[in-house]
Amino acid sequence: MEKKCPAEQARAMVLALLRWCQAVEITVIRRVGTDREQPLDRPHRVESVADLDRLLPWLRAENVTKNGQIFVRPDPSQPHPWLFLDDLPVRRALALAEKYASLVIETSVGNTQVRLQANRSLTTEERSSVQRELARLIGGDGGSVAGDKWGRMAGFTNRKPARRCQWTNLLTDSTTASARFDPTPYLQADLHPHGDDLRVGGACPSPDGEDGSAREFAFACHRLLDGLDPGEVIRLVADHSLRRGKRRTWREAEKYAARTVSAALAALRSLHWLTPD
Repeated sequence: MEKKCPAEQARAMVLALLRWCQAVEITVIRRVGTDREQPLDRPHRVESVADLDRLLPWLRAENVTKNGQIFVRPDPSQPHPWLFLDDLPVRRALALAEKYASLVIETSVGNTQVRLQANRSLTTEERSSVQRELARLIGGDGGSVAGDKWGRMAGFTNRKPARRCQWTNLLTDSTTASARFDPTPYLQADLHPHGDDLRVGGACPSPDGEDGSAREFAFACHRLLDGLDPGEVIRLVADHSLRRGKRRTWREAEKYAARTVSAALAALRSLHWLTPD
């Protein structure tokens, strides 16, 4: 992506976020890294680029004269599709953006934050759940998975002491070019094997409209991530599908379970290839 001037970077980032949420919030933490560090009492709500333009001179002054760190996030009071990934190496973040609609913000040399666009709106809890699984799969900071997480604003100087005077750049915006990310397999479905039983709890939307199928798919994803042998996962899913009446014979149940596990493996592999630097 061609480098824009600071104000243009800020506008481009906010405009991209606003296409898929009602508003963004912008805040400042003043005197970062000192014993007088202080956040604003409440964030500014921005619903348009015009709103941002009115704020920009003040934000620039805060960044320059008060050693202020500028943060932004989609309004967390409403469901929205923006997922957040922290501390991803540049190469991994750019590879992710080639595959899925994303904003990649370089926060320091070689390090990024990513706003990844899901294909549907998610609650705060759902975003946190998906982000936790993505951190396991592709790396990044597993402690920065809150569904209302603040991220650094493009177009301002990073005031973190260890990163002082390093620019925050919008490296790429692939939100109009790449596919939107399907979060369904990575939602926590609260599924846990208990001996030969598959205890099912929670709801998860299913592509075929069947809650049980989606839960079994989510279960397969989580158990494969836990390192369980695919053959054992097939057995557990087949047994559960037989007992809930999904299939009438063991042979049918086993075929169904094998397809479910194969789809789960494919979904996981679509992200696993990003893991190596």
